[in-house]
Amino acid sequence: MHPWNNYRMAQERMEELLREGEHMRLVRAAMLEQHDGRRFYRRWANWLGIQMVRWGQRLEDFGALGEACSTQSQSSLY
Repeated sequence: MHPWNNYRMAQERMEELLREGEHMRLVRAAMLEQHDGRRFYRRWANWLGIQMVRWGQRLEDFGALGEACSTQSQSSLY
């Protein structure tokens, strides 16, 4: 082979490697972005679930307190 052919082939191979590298970088970035999005929604959903459970517990406590007060006030009326 002539030196010109070897240089041209090496240059083409380098361009191909650069294209493949850029493609892999884009794929990796898209996967990380998708994973981070899922992680965000999972954290948000967990936080929301915890807040709803706490809210429910407060409502139960309030209801129990209201029942205790109402029975006490009813018994004092009689």
